[in-house]
Amino acid sequence: MKQPIVPTLEQNRSTWHIDQILDLSGLRCPLPVLRTKKALFSLTEGQVIKVISTDPSSVTDLPSYAKMAGHELLDMQATPTGHYFILRK
Repeated sequence: MKQPIVPTLEQNRSTWHIDQILDLSGLRCPLPVLRTKKALFSLTEGQVIKVISTDPSSVTDLPSYAKMAGHELLDMQATPTGHYFILRK
């Protein structure tokens, strides 16, 4: 599976303030994108959310959704159990 390209980070990870953590472990497509969309709706402009997902399709779905909706993908990393995504509204 081809991995999406993550933009070069302009910030150091240690300076991020995570406003919300959304653990979507165990949920399958399309629920990770739908729940992320709902969570982002409740945030104010500039706030940051960390999304944790075990769904393999999240690797392409969440970055695509973020780009389409105008959110910034700050980081995306593989973990032993899945992936996490850092998004800024």
